[in-house]
Amino acid sequence: MKNLILIILLLLPISLISCVKKQKSSNYPKIAKTDVSATNVVETFLESLKTDNFGKAYDQLFVIHTDREGYINRFITAEEKSTLVNYKILATQLFRNTAIVVAELETQHTLEGGIERRIARFKYDLKLLDDKWKIAKESCIENCT
Repeated sequence: MKNLILIILLLLPISLISCVKKQKSSNYPKIAKTDVSATNVVETFLESLKTDNFGKAYDQLFVIHTDREGYINRFITAEEKSTLVNYKILATQLFRNTAIVVAELETQHTLEGGIERRIARFKYDLKLLDDKWKIAKESCIENCT
């Protein structure tokens, strides 16, 4: 009987320890912490377009091609036909290393008959590269012309 009680007393702590929930290690990569948010990158991009600082706007983009001057010249050419008047960030959604930012843009277009103002919504897809958010894609999602 003493041996049975001794065995139970020895096994009880072992069984209790084995029942304690172990911390699971995550197989997912950790989300990098950045000083500048995805929203800030889109705001910087749009503010740069609004103030005709096309070099700074280019710096917010994830561009495979290194033709910086060509991109800046396209910004300048596009700006002759349409100008960003105002913008408003509507939503931001973060995933692991990607983000989506939706913004409403008010633009002014120079037409043959005069000037026309339009409001459209755009979606910006961002990627986290080297701990920095970069705009990878821009697409119009509402009131596109």
